[in-house]
Amino acid sequence: MDFDSLKVQGTKVNYYYICKRKLWLFSKQITMEHTYDRVLQGKVLHDESYQYKRKEFKLDDLIQLDLIDSQYVGEVKSSRK
Repeated sequence: MDFDSLKVQGTKVNYYYICKRKLWLFSKQITMEHTYDRVLQGKVLHDESYQYKRKEFKLDDLIQLDLIDSQYVGEVKSSRK
């Protein structure tokens, strides 16, 4: 069995459960979020957060972690939700 053909992005799994239309749009590279202010805020927060730690670690070209430390793995978010 070819396991590489079974690899799926976490974003696609999330969209599958949240909104199938959004999954379809994402799979066709149709996005509108780049014009949303919260997306810009998230990008700035990502760039400015934890500058003293190793950031953006990829696992098997599938999962991208925002922050990795000897004690924990983190995801940078603009709120606690």
